[in-house]
Amino acid sequence: MRILATIRSIPERNWREAQSRSRDIAQLDPDWRNVTLIDLQRGVSLFDLRAPVPQEKAIDMIVARKIARLSAHHPMVGEEIRLNNGVPEVEAYLAIGPTEVPRYLMRVSLNPRLIQRILMASASTEGVSAVVDRRGFFIARSKAWPERLGTPATIYVRNAIASGRSGFYRSVTWEKLTTYTAFTRLADNGWSVHVAVPSETIDRSQIGWRLSSMLAAIASLALATLLVFLIMRLIAIRRASYVRAQQTERLEAVGKLTGGIAHDFNNMLAIVIGSLDLAQRRLSKGNTDITRYIDNAMDGAHRAADLTRRLLAFSRRQPLAPAAIEVNALIRAMRDLLSQTLSGDIVIETKLADDLWMTFVDPGQLENAVVNLAVNARDAMPDGGTLTITTANRPAGTRADADRIAIIVADTGSGMSTPVGFQAIGAE
Repeated sequence: MRILATIRSIPERNWREAQSRSRDIAQLDPDWRNVTLIDLQRGVSLFDLRAPVPQEKAIDMIVARKIARLSAHHPMVGEEIRLNNGVPEVEAYLAIGPTEVPRYLMRVSLNPRLIQRILMASASTEGVSAVVDRRGFFIARSKAWPERLGTPATIYVRNAIASGRSGFYRSVTWEKLTTYTAFTRLADNGWSVHVAVPSETIDRSQIGWRLSSMLAAIASLALATLLVFLIMRLIAIRRASYVRAQQTERLEAVGKLTGGIAHDFNNMLAIVIGSLDLAQRRLSKGNTDITRYIDNAMDGAHRAADLTRRLLAFSRRQPLAPAAIEVNALIRAMRDLLSQTLSGDIVIETKLADDLWMTFVDPGQLENAVVNLAVNARDAMPDGGTLTITTANRPAGTRADADRIAIIVADTGSGMSTPVGFQAIGAE
């Protein structure tokens, strides 16, 4: 959630991009089911991953602002809810913006199985352990889960929650097991962790009772601490995985481009060196007609400089230099580079619009984007195929608020899964 809170499209108020980036991050964890961003000043939700495009919807601002105050410093887990189809979810929240007056509230819907796995990793096989929300409803339970998920705990549990933040109580579980239970309640979200030990184990002796009570208390506190730690640890792991995935993709792309670019650069150096060598020989014989050789050497040097510019742009060390360019001409000039990058059994086809508008863009960055798409297409066609690059005008009002062009890179490869393919629709 902290990763989502730092994406640039939120302060830029680019909700389409923010929804797309949120979907990318949510797909890294199968326990994330939905992400919603709420505008606390306007009282509306700005986007919801369950909707194909951002749509504003009115929300209960009293509840939202209360949650925002509680989640201003760190993510806070809320209550278990049921969707219209009866599927259970647990909601987590994080306020975004100044701590005093947050502007946005992020809500993430989680699979309750995440909390259940954490509980079962620490729960004892003897007795019953449970995590209960502030209302006294089960979130996780070491026995009879998921039958008890989202249902009220026993009256003993609810009375204990109402009595204080931690302590001991005697109870009877839903399985009719008489127990002594130690519990502790988390301050930020009101959840409580209960560890019940069969009463017969404790009643055997006063010493055993004291020992078991102490152990139950320690186990309860440890489990509560572990629950918070593991949730925060999962967030940190997902964030590190996302960063590593980005770095890995970049390194792979650089490696795949290296061979083709090195080959091109060597050819350009050969032109420069060969032309200068011929010019030097003519001069040594007193022949000053060397203009053609100098021009060839300059052409090779300019092409080499252009390759260097592409590499700098790819590594993001070249400042952006947008200019009005003919995109069709740029794509035609890239054909040799694409041929070097792709394997020989991939055919490159172009369908370029005759009336394509001039476009204000950084040429190096655009080339970099097209090459990356071509490399992805190559990976999808290990046995060969066809790569097609199409250009078209996109007037304002069709799917954008300004005139723009579309560059469509398509291949005949294996394709993407349905969720990935859905999020890629409309990336112009």
